[in-house]
Amino acid sequence: MTDIGWRKTWEDVENDYVGFDGETKIGRVYLVTTSGTAPYWAAFPAKGGGSMRADSRRVAMLAVERVWEKALEGGIRQNPSRSDEI
Repeated sequence: MTDIGWRKTWEDVENDYVGFDGETKIGRVYLVTTSGTAPYWAAFPAKGGGSMRADSRRVAMLAVERVWEKALEGGIRQNPSRSDEI
């Protein structure tokens, strides 16, 4: 069972969030507004490595949550290069 919640990564920065399962970081999502591309939400799960793009914040958060739940089931191992950072 998980106790997943999301909070702002930094209080003074909009559109940037870190997900937690209890006190364990599970991932980060933030809005990318680079010129020349349409805005999108980037999602970075703490386990499994890699990144994902989403059209909305909620979809990005759900993607990170799905990866976390799969990792808890044993389907994904921790990426050693990102064990403490998100």
